Amino acid sequence: MNAKTLIFLAGGTALLGGAALLMDSGRGGQAAQDASEALLPDLSARAGAVARIEIEGQDGTLALALDGETWGLLMGESWGSAEGGGYPVQAEKVRTLLAAFARSERLEPKTSNPGRYGELGLADVQAEGSSSSRLRMLDAEGRPLADVIVGKRRPTGDTSYYARIPGEPRTWLASGELRLSKTRRDWLDTSVAKVERKRVVALELTHPDGEVVLLERLEEADDNLSITNPPEGMVPSSEWITSRFGTALEFLTLEDIEPRAKREGERTRAVFRTRDGLVLEFRTLLRPADAEAGTSEQLLVDLTASYDENPPLPWAGPLAPGVEPVADLTADEEPEAEAQRTPEEVQAEVAALNERFAEWTLVLAGYRKNVFQARMNELVKVAPTEEEAAPLTPEPEATEEGHEGHDHGPGEHGDEEAPRDAAQPEGGDTAGAASEAAPEVTADANDSEGDSGSAPEQDPLESTGGDGR
Repeated sequence: MNAKTLIFLAGGTALLGGAALLMDSGRGGQAAQDASEALLPDLSARAGAVARIEIEGQDGTLALALDGETWGLLMGESWGSAEGGGYPVQAEKVRTLLAAFARSERLEPKTSNPGRYGELGLADVQAEGSSSSRLRMLDAEGRPLADVIVGKRRPTGDTSYYARIPGEPRTWLASGELRLSKTRRDWLDTSVAKVERKRVVALELTHPDGEVVLLERLEEADDNLSITNPPEGMVPSSEWITSRFGTALEFLTLEDIEPRAKREGERTRAVFRTRDGLVLEFRTLLRPADAEAGTSEQLLVDLTASYDENPPLPWAGPLAPGVEPVADLTADEEPEAEAQRTPEEVQAEVAALNERFAEWTLVLAGYRKNVFQARMNELVKVAPTEEEAAPLTPEPEATEEGHEGHDHGPGEHGDEEAPRDAAQPEGGDTAGAASEAAPEVTADANDSEGDSGSAPEQDPLESTGGDGR
């Protein structure tokens, strides 16, 4: 091969390289233009029209539906009413989700090679081993407003996720917090009731075998309820053993929710009564742990509320003979009065509770059985005998020989010496939810198996020319 031939080949190679560069620049310019667009243009314009949200993963689909002004949870159409409503979810979380996707922008184009989707968590939802989630949003007529597959979170920089639109080969780095949770508890309004401790005045527990446990607040100022039907010869096992009952409804939360249905098994009945007439009946059934399913022990609860216009007030009987009411307390001594709800307010509370829970079974943590299924033998012990209850007589303190029973005068040991039996100072004790990050995989300009050990901080699957591989 002569010199002229070599020069000709070199020139041809340069021309081909230049042409390829121009073609890649053109595609890169289009990708850069697309990157300035919203991830979901239709949603950006019509976010307020969304009436249904579906989040699909390999383990099923979680659906939320708007009923009037309330977002509810559905799991299959059987979970909601005919109008599409379900168990209430946290509206703020729905608003946050809608805003995040409506505002999300395409920051950078990524791979369009389907063989590499999995590295970004963007494989098809039902593909083997896929970790992606698919989000669909529809309007009230069922028309789609958004459809996107969300993958892993970018490991560095501002909050952003990898995403792709089904049917489009190109993947994108998109801005915003786009994590999708398919866990029901993340969406549910988990609060059940908030009944203050001092508001509860009585509790009756009735077990299927006929055992009954009765507790009452015997004095208005009592911190805890008292067992009023202990077996003969039995007493509470400790001063605080009943404290759990008064506080049980202050922050009662659920773990999950299920449609109310007839279930096998006899139930324990727990009826709480308040000073203002609220009556809460909990019918409970213990569901054992299931090792195969990976579930722990759970308490299934059907809750019904009612109103008692003559609530029990155990301390409100007549005063004993000779006892006068204290009416001249000073302002500093007068205890702070708790706000008393009116009958209308309590009846409204009853209606709201029944509307919310009438069709649902609450799933509580298994440990709640220590309140709603408490047994008498868990609360009492055998009363101590008189000898056991009598305080121990302390042994006489040893004294120095020759000094027992002898009182020393003030100057007997010298003016500066302290008495031996003077009280000594008491001594004290002197001891003192993020998504999996995408792997840091780099790729060459052809998005293939090229050299991946180049520049640091390079984003995974960086698209350098928009070539689609």
